[in-house]
Amino acid sequence: MYVNGVLISSESATPLISFPSNEDAQFLCIGGDSSYNGETEARFTGKIVTANVYGRALTVSEINELYSQYTYSNDSFDFIHESGYVFDSKNMLLYGMTPSELTTENIKNAFTNENLYVETECYIGTGTKIVLKNSRGEVYNSAEILVFGDVNGDGWYDGMDSIIVSCLATGLISKDMIRGVVWRAADCNHDGVIDGLDVELLRQAGLLLENIDQSKPTEELLATSSEYVQYLNLIDQTAEVKTSEDINSDEPVNGKICIFNWLLNCIIKILNYIKLHFALI
Repeated sequence: MYVNGVLISSESATPLISFPSNEDAQFLCIGGDSSYNGETEARFTGKIVTANVYGRALTVSEINELYSQYTYSNDSFDFIHESGYVFDSKNMLLYGMTPSELTTENIKNAFTNENLYVETECYIGTGTKIVLKNSRGEVYNSAEILVFGDVNGDGWYDGMDSIIVSCLATGLISKDMIRGVVWRAADCNHDGVIDGLDVELLRQAGLLLENIDQSKPTEELLATSSEYVQYLNLIDQTAEVKTSEDINSDEPVNGKICIFNWLLNCIIKILNYIKLHFALI
């Protein structure tokens, strides 16, 4: 018997195999003993992740190789504090990145994990998943990107986000209808309340963003665009993250109405489609 790739016990066995006389008990059972009534007895108490069946005994090297496929050297995110960003290991959030810094390369460079992946289909923004995978491609740990003000996940905070935050502030969309990271992103001024002040900040950001050429690199924008500098300073991206329980909406929430959850998803998809369409023109 091998445990964690190490031999801990062995016993000689006869090569002769005998089958139960009752045909109902002649089946392979993993995690228990086959029984005459077609069910299992002496069931294993625990969790079997996977099971492999071989036609011969494996060698020591084969066992070690098999064991290595189910292990990983580091099960946690190894964050580089000198990256200039912030990683909240309690809430599993990476934040402090400006919109033009939201690239797969920058995110990977903030960690030393070689098995780190950024799961994105189009944009990188609030809610984008950062995952660690083992050698079989299975996710065993994950975190999320947080951009304060960016509630639709496109990586920018602007007038499009103000529509959603306005619904949150007035109670048209309740806290339990959205993900926790989105609720945190809606508190743009970090005062613990989602209200008209957050909506106004996003409207101002939207007006500034209209005058900014987003295709230019960050260095050029910082050097030539006062609107971009003002835009970046409008919402502090490095403020300490509050727990979702510490953030309240200005108005009392008005119940769990499924239609508003559907409406929120529609708004996000429409706004992202419009933004992508104009980006391709």
